[in-house]
Amino acid sequence: PLPPAARAMALVAAHEAGGGAAEVDTVDLRHKSLGNVDFANSCRLFRAARTLLASFNFIEALPPALPPALVFLDLSNNRIAEMHGLEALPSLEVLDLSYNLLTSTAGLDNPNLRAVYLAGNSIRYVENMERLEALERLDLSDNNVKSMADLRVLSVNSNLRTLCLRGNAVARAKNCRHRVRHLLPLLEELDGHKLSTRAARLGKTVDASPKAAKKGSALIKPDPRADTTAHQVWAKRPQAATDGYAYIHASGAAPGGGGGGRGRGAQGGRGRGWGGPGERRAA
Repeated sequence: PLPPAARAMALVAAHEAGGGAAEVDTVDLRHKSLGNVDFANSCRLFRAARTLLASFNFIEALPPALPPALVFLDLSNNRIAEMHGLEALPSLEVLDLSYNLLTSTAGLDNPNLRAVYLAGNSIRYVENMERLEALERLDLSDNNVKSMADLRVLSVNSNLRTLCLRGNAVARAKNCRHRVRHLLPLLEELDGHKLSTRAARLGKTVDASPKAAKKGSALIKPDPRADTTAHQVWAKRPQAATDGYAYIHASGAAPGGGGGGRGRGAQGGRGRGWGGPGERRAA
C-alpha cells in the first residue's frame, strides 16, 4: 500500500485531471519533500504519464519503475549522483537533471533524447554520448569540465546545435570559442550567443558591429542607419532571459504552466540537493 502522503497526492492529481491516476498525462510533484520511496510509489501510479515534474525534492536515485511513456522528465534540484535506468524510457526526449550531484554523463543511453540539461552538477567527465544520435541541445554550465579533451566525445553528436559551457574552467581557456567551433562545425549557438554562418568558422558571435564581433562582445543594437542585414541579425538575436526550457516551449513538448526556479538559491548560491526543497533552494 502507498503511504498516505503519496496516495493523497495521487488522488488530487487524478481529480484535477478528471480521471484515474493511471490516465494522467502530466504529473507535477515539485516541492513535495519526496524521498526515494515516496517518489517510486508515486511513479507506479502514473504509468501513462508523458511529462513528470519532480524538482526540488530529496530524491537520491532514479526509481526502477519510471513511467515508460515519458517524453519530458524534470528531476532538477535533487540529490541524484548517478543516472541509472534511463534506457527503459525509449520515448524520452527532454531530460533535466540540473543541480544534482552528478560527476559524469555516464548513463545517458536514450537515442531519442533531444535536449539534456545538466547545469550545476560536479561533472568532470563527459562520456557515453555516442548513442545520443538525436541530441540537439546540451547544457553543461556550472560544472567541472576542465579541458577541450573532455569535450571531444561530443564530435559524434552530429545534430548538436546548442551548447552551454559557461561556468566551467574550459570556458575560460584561451580561444575556447574557436576551438569548440572547430570541434563542432555545425554548432549554431554557444553559451547563449548565436554563431553566424560566416563567423562560425572563427567561433565568433553574431553581432551587428564588426568591431564588437572581433572582441567577442555581447550583441549590440545596430544604429538606425545601419544596413538591412545588421537589423535582421539583431532581430534574430538570442533572448537574454531564459525560461528554463526555451527549446521545449518552442517545440510544444512541455506543459504550459510555470515552474519552479532552476537552481539559484535565495542567497545567490546554487540550489544543491542537500539543502532541502525550501525557500533557500527555490529561485
